[in-house]
Amino acid sequence: MPYAYPLARTRSNTCWQPISRDISTKPCARFLAEGRRVAERVLVIDAAWRDEVQCEEVHERVLLDGSRHWVYKRYFRPAQLAEELGAARVVHAGRWFVAAMA
Repeated sequence: MPYAYPLARTRSNTCWQPISRDISTKPCARFLAEGRRVAERVLVIDAAWRDEVQCEEVHERVLLDGSRHWVYKRYFRPAQLAEELGAARVVHAGRWFVAAMA
């Protein structure tokens, strides 16, 4: 499973998911299912869409060892992130980040 936590099944209150990258229907469902396996709710935090960025971009990242990697990045409006997570509740909508509880 691509989003497997190294945790046993528990019933904690909230699971924080690291900033997501490519949320599409099937990966998003697996992503949320794994979060809900270990908690009742899943908090997702991602980059907020702003006028100076495209909704989707590809960035080159150069690491300290000199290696280069291409990163696919999405920026979300609050309602868009909530909808993609399946009617989640927006809990933060700032200039740089948006957060939703699924």
